[in-house]
Amino acid sequence: MEKLSRRKLLSVAGTAAVAGMLFPHSVEGLAGHTNTVTGDVYGNSAANSNGNAEGIRRIVEEVVQECEQQCSEHWAQTVREFNERGVNFKSLGAVDDGITDNSAILNQALLDHVHVFVPPGEFVVKNMNIPSGSMISGIEGLSVLKAKNYNDVGQYVDTLFDIQSKENMIFKGITFDGGITSPAYVGTDDKTKVRNLLRFRQSKNIRFENCTFTRFVSNTINAGVRVPGDFVRWHLAVFEQCEGVHFEGGQFVNSFLEGITGYKTKNLTFDKFFSNNTRVSTPISAWYCDGFVLTNSDIREDVNRGSNAGSVLNIYSKNVRVQNNIIQGGTSIDFGNEAKDVTLGGLFVQENVWFENNNLTGCINVIGPDDAHQLNRNVKIRNNVINALGFSRGINTGNCEDVTIEGNTIIGADAAFAYSLNRVDRLRIINNVIIDSYKICRFAVVGKDVRDVEIRDNKAITRTLYDIGGNGGFVVFTNSTNTTGTEVIENINIYNNHVKASGSWVYNYQTGSNRFKIKNMNIEGNTFDSLDGGTCERSLSPLYVDGLTIRKNRMFNSQKGNTFSFCSDIKLEENELSLIHLTSVSYLYDFRESCTGYVEATKNKLVTGTATSHFIIRSGATVNTIRTLGNVPDTYAEAFKPSHFGPTTNRPGDTKEVGITYFDTILNKPIFWNGTSWVDSTGAVV
Repeated sequence: MEKLSRRKLLSVAGTAAVAGMLFPHSVEGLAGHTNTVTGDVYGNSAANSNGNAEGIRRIVEEVVQECEQQCSEHWAQTVREFNERGVNFKSLGAVDDGITDNSAILNQALLDHVHVFVPPGEFVVKNMNIPSGSMISGIEGLSVLKAKNYNDVGQYVDTLFDIQSKENMIFKGITFDGGITSPAYVGTDDKTKVRNLLRFRQSKNIRFENCTFTRFVSNTINAGVRVPGDFVRWHLAVFEQCEGVHFEGGQFVNSFLEGITGYKTKNLTFDKFFSNNTRVSTPISAWYCDGFVLTNSDIREDVNRGSNAGSVLNIYSKNVRVQNNIIQGGTSIDFGNEAKDVTLGGLFVQENVWFENNNLTGCINVIGPDDAHQLNRNVKIRNNVINALGFSRGINTGNCEDVTIEGNTIIGADAAFAYSLNRVDRLRIINNVIIDSYKICRFAVVGKDVRDVEIRDNKAITRTLYDIGGNGGFVVFTNSTNTTGTEVIENINIYNNHVKASGSWVYNYQTGSNRFKIKNMNIEGNTFDSLDGGTCERSLSPLYVDGLTIRKNRMFNSQKGNTFSFCSDIKLEENELSLIHLTSVSYLYDFRESCTGYVEATKNKLVTGTATSHFIIRSGATVNTIRTLGNVPDTYAEAFKPSHFGPTTNRPGDTKEVGITYFDTILNKPIFWNGTSWVDSTGAVV
């Protein structure tokens, strides 16, 4: 108990002493004065008009009140300290031999004392359904609640806690031990059994602080397809339709199965959680949850856990924040429904998904339900470092709208950004750094639409390995056998990027009969260059674009110029091209099959190099209107005369205009018609 204040003690002692010496008798003769001296000094017992005692009596009463308050606070503190310390589990008769069942003792202890302290040791419990308001604490790494050790083939692990319809439970510093170290000691039909080390149903406000989960395995670690809500696979802890579940600190150690799973749970959060070199199939899953947070955690999984081991995180939820984590060694992180990974029992729309400031080895999938009218909404992937070396994708999105991918560094993926098999609306790829990826952006369009894509202010260096067809490109649009040809791909804006690549900088590739059209593509203000010491195989290769603007781009070290096929209404404005003539054919702009509509070329400039032909308009192109203005060199209008291209046997045989150019691919050089013969640049007849 705290000491009485110095002021109160001096007031009481000093005033009483002075009064006793100076006023031994009452004072008389003052009209209207009725107090005695003692009353004047100490105060009357009766309250004054304000209802309060006077003088020293008032001070004494304040001292008494302060003493009572301090006693009350001291008692409350004593109660708090007792509650924090809890009753010692072992003092109630619990046995820490790893064999004796202590379930009844623990249950009674929680009924009697609310808080139970588990001392160092291994205490066996099973199937506990503890009361609301319970608290179980221990010493981190030493206080163990465990299942019985099983060393016989075909045995099943007991569930430690199976809790339903409870609330306000706290676990601090406890190790939850499944007691199994090998799949050989697990029942062979466990795929039909529910096996969860901890199971909570319809419960609220559950908190774990610095707890460890260990030695729990399943012999189906790499078998079967994961189905949300179907808990036949084993879990360290599962929360079904709960609310307010929080993990502060804690870790997985030596476990071989599904980790912690929430199903239709509200507000499932993890902070400073650790998982290192385990073979947990999926450390953390959140199925149909509302509110999932993973922050400041370190999830490092065993890279040898199997190719079908599942994702590091399965987050099929809304209002998600994954922030400031290290996540390494798994196959991928899933934020949605990807057919090869999981089968969903129904449609589910995710919204408000944030993945920010993480260091990830693997890839990220954000895939919405496979339905044209159901899209994930408001997805933000920002400021992450993603090492995707050996992975097909760095970031994969589909069936989403309002997606922002910003400020990430992506290393070594086959495709840094991939959008396949799914629809995307309002996609922004901004300020990312891409290093050593085979393709930077790949849109594989299969039966779904892509609208309003903005790719800007990115810096990229693609790996030197590339497909001569141009697949090593910056933005690649492709179709497949499942493309219907009716997809709407529109409003694609690519601007202010700085890209070094070996293949085409922008490339569209389609085969087969079901080809889609891109409506309104704008390529503006970019700097395109080859990898250091090399060249780019070709510059821009748009295909099937209706309404194409290429404006104010700088293109360096290109072997060939820009190729257009099945494009219409093309604007070329203020572009600069530096050409390196390494091949027999070089050109600035090549209009190929079925190019239609008009072409406008304004203030374009060939900075360095020479071109076999500035413009090639092939026989398959039907460009109706050609407008040129202020291009350098100013030979573009003349170059717009059709230039022909092909083998010797295909030289024009009809009446030929003097000076017509034909590139003979057999001779591998351009030739000219002088009125009587075909000649080369030296005048020799060829």
